[in-house]
Amino acid sequence: MSIPPYEVAETIRRNKARYCHWSDTVRYDLFSRIALPDAKFDFVDREGQVLTMNGVVHSFPDLDSFCKHFTAANTGIDAFHVIDPGAMEMVSEDEVKAVFGVTFGIGARGSDDGLAIAGAGQYHEVWEKG
Repeated sequence: MSIPPYEVAETIRRNKARYCHWSDTVRYDLFSRIALPDAKFDFVDREGQVLTMNGVVHSFPDLDSFCKHFTAANTGIDAFHVIDPGAMEMVSEDEVKAVFGVTFGIGARGSDDGLAIAGAGQYHEVWEKG
């Protein structure tokens, strides 16, 4: 494996920044610009087990199911995600593996009490040329 070309790495970074911004502003209608329709989204713990939150298993087999869930779940909250530049490896001409560190904050919109969450983690991703 090798380091991806500059243009490839910057395209992935830009799209990851869009992912975070559009998640924070509940603009999942724009995600088709950065993810393929058959993209799979799994949210896992440190042991690699898929998370279940509020009774919902956070494994989404495609872009549509991911967007529908988070559009409903994130309406009414304020959020921000901050990511690092990422560590990337070129797997093939059409595939890059990336790991992004992330910190995030979430709060109930228009409320001084209630939901308030801060956290950190990593996004482990595979980006494919579409």
